[in-house]
Formats: sequence, structure tokens, C-alpha cells
Amino acid sequence: MKVVISGYYGFGNLGDEAILHVLLEELRSRKLEEEAGAEAEEDGIEPVVLSAAPRETARLYGVRAVDRWNLRELRRELRTADAFISGGGGLLQDETSRRSALYYLALLAYARRHGPVYLVGQGLGPLRSRFLTAWARRVVSKAAFATVRDEPSEKLLRLWGLPEERLARGGDLTLLLQPKLAEIAREDPEKPYVLVALRGDLPDDLQEALAQQLEHVRKELGLHPIFFAFHPAEDREAMEELAARMVPRPPVLQAEGVPLCEALRAVGGARAVVGMRLHALIFALLWGVPFLAVGGPTKLETFLRQAERAGAPALPCATPEQIVSFEVELAAVLEDFRRGGEALRERLRSARDTLYRQTRRAMDAFLRRLREDLYHGRGEAAKEKSQSKSESGAS
Repeated sequence: MKVVISGYYGFGNLGDEAILHVLLEELRSRKLEEEAGAEAEEDGIEPVVLSAAPRETARLYGVRAVDRWNLRELRRELRTADAFISGGGGLLQDETSRRSALYYLALLAYARRHGPVYLVGQGLGPLRSRFLTAWARRVVSKAAFATVRDEPSEKLLRLWGLPEERLARGGDLTLLLQPKLAEIAREDPEKPYVLVALRGDLPDDLQEALAQQLEHVRKELGLHPIFFAFHPAEDREAMEELAARMVPRPPVLQAEGVPLCEALRAVGGARAVVGMRLHALIFALLWGVPFLAVGGPTKLETFLRQAERAGAPALPCATPEQIVSFEVELAAVLEDFRRGGEALRERLRSARDTLYRQTRRAMDAFLRRLREDLYHGRGEAAKEKSQSKSESGAS
């Protein structure tokens, strides 16, 4: 049975690729086959991923992938799919681009005409456009099931009319990587470092302030900055420019071509993480590494509040303006992390475990619903077909 998966895949963004990795692992797990009997053994699930780089996606994940921009291929795949999954991340929002929200809503609307649709691990909004909001409300309220990664998204879906029995809240899908950490061997680095994951298009004054502050961190705390481009196409150039302002010049790592376990190891070896990218912070939490978020009132703050409710300490979220004005000093924040010691890390790991359990429950609820819809629906269809044949023969 064919399940088409859509998301921000094939663009080289480490966070979204990690989401796809988790989603495919879950679809291939035995959980989906429990209680489905011989039919599951015979049919199984064939994931088909919509990707901006289908050949690369097929190579990396061992799946069939099709070009997300090829309308002819999209229509063919969606018409013949048994189910459609809108994968994790912040897909339905118009903060970065209205075109993005239009694309994902159009996919959901078209797929809904041919079979059940599911939202998995999504963070919804913000949607400023009245047209997009109204369209999203109509389409999403008809989803067979939805799991969301935060409380604001859950409230929004309830407002849009999605029934409670078709909704579950967990966390970001990458929190389900937690059991895999035991397989990743970590070594003490030669030089203790702070991992810095920034976004592209950094203003000149922010670059200058970060260069000064990170130099101070190196001199005062002995923590060497290492830059990590989670989305190289957007982030690497700005971090290369920032690194060029510093002496000695810090290395700039990039996620492209790096196995997920290596990226996780790089984050896990850091003494602290300074991040503008959400998944840099999530990966830090997976290891219990303290982190400073840099951004405005965005999904970063939503994640911080979520971690606090799970038992984490109140970690700071600085705006770029606070970094530029030195109102927030990186050295002071990182020194506080150092004083927190193992007790701080333990609280972070405890919050991680709580969020993992919540996300695990939400994913299991989705898998149960998907299994019921696929196998029960197919069984009912076969029964109707058999009955129709019998009646035809009798006549």
C-alpha cells in the first residue's frame, strides 16, 4: 500500500531531513503491523517521498522519491495513494513565504479528494492571511488524524474544528531519536567548544557583536566556537563571513553530506549550544546540553516553554538586538551553564524524557489510526468486492 509523504525534504535542511528519517523509521516499524495479521505481512507499506532532490532522497533513505515540483507526477502519485502524510515541521505558515503555505495546502486539498490525509508532528502558524487561514481551516479540519508538536498548534486545530479523537499533541518528531543516542559513541574533544548554529542573512552589526562576544567566550571561558550550518544553502555563507572576522578563524561545519549520527555527535560533544535553528536546540536537549536560543518571539520560545513545562530550567532566549547591545552577554550565560554543572544537565535530560514519552504516545496514536484506516479500509473494500461478485454470480 502506497503512502505519499510531503514535507520540506530535499533542500539540505538537517532538521527536516531528521524528521523524514524518523517518520520513515516509524512507518517501517513493526508497530504498524500489529494486529493487522497476514494482510500486513503480504502488503506492507511503500513510502513515496515528495522531494526537491528526489535522486538524493532515494539514495539516502532507500525509498521511492518523486520531484515535488513536477505537477504531472504529483497528481499521479496522489491519485493512486492509499494515504497522504503531511510530515513534521512548520509547513502551514506564511511568516517566511505565502507560496509555501499555498503549496502544502494545495497538496492536502488534492490528496483529500483521493484518500485519507494525516498531519504528523506539525507546528502550525502563524497564518496572517485571511484567505490562507480560511482555506487551512477547511482542509485541516477534514484530516483523518493529526499530531502536533506544541500547545499553540493544538489550540489552533481545536479552534478549526478538528475533533479531539482525531488529535494528539506530542513534541517535534526528532525527539524520537532519543533511544538512538546510546548507539552514538562520544569522545571528549581536544578543545572544549561551544557549538553555534545561526541563520543566514545576519546583519552586519549582529555579525560584529557575535564575533566580539565569541572571542570573549574563548578568552574568558576557554570555549572554542565551532559554527554548524544546519541549512547550508541558507546559513553557511553568513557563518563563513562571521568566522572570517575572528582570529583564530573557527571552523564552519555543514550538515550537507553528513550522516545524522555525526551531526548528533557534534552537538553532543559541545559544552553548550547557541542556536537560531530550532533543531540545534532540540538536538542539544536530546543530549542534555544547555543552550541559548537567539531569536524573537518565535517557535524557539514556544519550544523553550514546552521544555520548561516538562521540567527543564528556564533557559534564556535572546533577541538579536540584545546581542548587538550586549544586554545579553554570551560569556555570562555560558558561565551560568558551567556553574549549573551536572545538575543542570540532569534536569534537561529529565525534560527530554518527558517530551519523548509525550511524542511517543502521539506517534503511536497516529500509527494505530493509520493501521486501522489502511488495513480495515482495505478489508472492507475487499469484502464489498467479494459480496458484489457473489451477487453477480447468483443472478
